[in-house]
Amino acid sequence: MSSKSKRRPQPDPDETAYQAFQDQLAAATDDLERSTVLGYTLGHAAGYYTGDMNIYRRKADELPDWVHQGWRAAFEPWMEDRSQRCPHNPTIWRPQPVFAVAWRPGLVVCAECLPVTFAASVAEDRTCDSCGRVVGGPENGDPIYAISLSHDNMSFRAGACKNCYTPPEDP
Repeated sequence: MSSKSKRRPQPDPDETAYQAFQDQLAAATDDLERSTVLGYTLGHAAGYYTGDMNIYRRKADELPDWVHQGWRAAFEPWMEDRSQRCPHNPTIWRPQPVFAVAWRPGLVVCAECLPVTFAASVAEDRTCDSCGRVVGGPENGDPIYAISLSHDNMSFRAGACKNCYTPPEDP
């Protein structure tokens, strides 16, 4: 038997790299699903945090268009390497959970930078990201509803007033 016939077939480097990337993207997506911000997990679903500690899961297609537009406005420039990023420089080529918020457009951060970078001011925390109305606050019966839309390894966060918030259907 010649030495050539004893060799194992070598994997295609391009296919191996692609599979490794897909595995890392899947792991980052799983990490995002397990991440807890405001004490809840949304993963591939979307939902509203109402301030009453209840989380309402719903399919992403049940969210208003402005939430999807916000996610796309964050994701597309980030994929094309045109967005601002935290100092850890998260890119699509190094998959990890990443976050964007409506009140800081154009900025994408890693999980480590999330709490500090996206902490909302009192004014931002009471402003609807859809219509711009400043709410009176939960103490006045006028809360802001936190919304999260996660897809792949990016989670987009926004806040909605009661006029722009779509209440969930009863379970």
